[in-house]
Amino acid sequence: MDPNLLQNALSPIANAVAQWQTAIFALGYPIFWMLAFIELGVVFALMIINRDLPGMVDDLVRSVVGIAVGYILFENAADWMRNGVIATIAEWGGIVSGLSVTDLSPDGVLGEGWNLAGMLLSAVAHGHWLTMPITDLVTMLAAIGVAVVFGWAAIMLLELLIESYVAAVGGSIFLPIGAFRFSAHVTGYYFGWVLSVAVRLFFTLSLLGVAQSLVAAWTNQLIANTGFITGNLTIPIQIVLEAVLFLMLLVHVPTFAGRMLVGAVMPSVGAAGLAQSMDAAGGAATAVDQAAASGAQSAASTARHELIDKLLFET
Repeated sequence: MDPNLLQNALSPIANAVAQWQTAIFALGYPIFWMLAFIELGVVFALMIINRDLPGMVDDLVRSVVGIAVGYILFENAADWMRNGVIATIAEWGGIVSGLSVTDLSPDGVLGEGWNLAGMLLSAVAHGHWLTMPITDLVTMLAAIGVAVVFGWAAIMLLELLIESYVAAVGGSIFLPIGAFRFSAHVTGYYFGWVLSVAVRLFFTLSLLGVAQSLVAAWTNQLIANTGFITGNLTIPIQIVLEAVLFLMLLVHVPTFAGRMLVGAVMPSVGAAGLAQSMDAAGGAATAVDQAAASGAQSAASTARHELIDKLLFET
C-alpha cells in the first residue's frame, strides 16, 4: 500500500482551497468598503437626528476602530486561523496524545489498520479450512472489520484536515460583512466555525493517541499468539470490539465538543447582534409610527378646520 495514499489526496485539495484567497479578496474588498461607508454614514445620520456631537464622536471612534480591526482580520484571517489557531490547538492534541501531529496523519492511521489486518490474515494461514472453517471465517471477518474501522478513522481525520482549510480560507468571505454594525455578528459565525474545527481536531488527535496504545497492545497479542489465533477466537473478537468502540468515540466525542463550543459561544454573539438589529429596527419603526401618527393628526385637524369654515361660510 502506498504510504502517502491519503496525503496525495489532501495536498491538491489544500492547494486548490488556498487559491480561493485571490477570488475572496476580489469579492470581499468592494463589499467591505461599501459597508464601511454605510457605517460611517449611519454615524453622521444619527448625529444629525440626535443632535449629539459628543455622542457622535464616541460612535465615530468605535466605528473607525471596528472597521480597522475588520480590515486587518480580513487581510490575515486565513493565515492566522489555519496556521495559528487551528495548528496550535492541533499541536495541543498531539501533546495530550503523547505523539507529534505528523505521526497522527491519516496515512499513519490507515497503515496501523492495514498492518493489524495483515497480522490477522497471516494467522488464518496457520489454520486449515477443513478442520476449523468457522474460526478461520471469523478471523477473516475480524481482519476486514479492523481494516474498515481504521480506514474510516483515517478518512474522518482527512475530512477534518480538509475542512480546516475550507473553514480558514473559504469562511473568511464572511469577514467583510462585519464592517456594518447591523451585520457585525456574522463574523462571529466564522470564528465559531474555525474554533469548532480546531476543537474537533484536538479531540480527534487525542483519541488517536489512545488508539496507538490499543494498537501496541493488539500487536503484542498477535505476535505472541500468531499460530493460535484461529484456535482462540477471543483475541480477534476482542480486537474488533475495541476497534468499534474506539470508532464510536471518534465519531461522537469530537462532534459533541465542537457543537458544544459553537452552541455555548456563538448563539450569544448572534443573539447580541440580532438584539441590536431588532432594537434599531424597533426604534426606526417607533419613529415611523410617531411620524405617521403626527401626520395623521395634522391632516385630521386641517380637515376639521376646513369643514368648520365651510359650514360657517354656507350659513
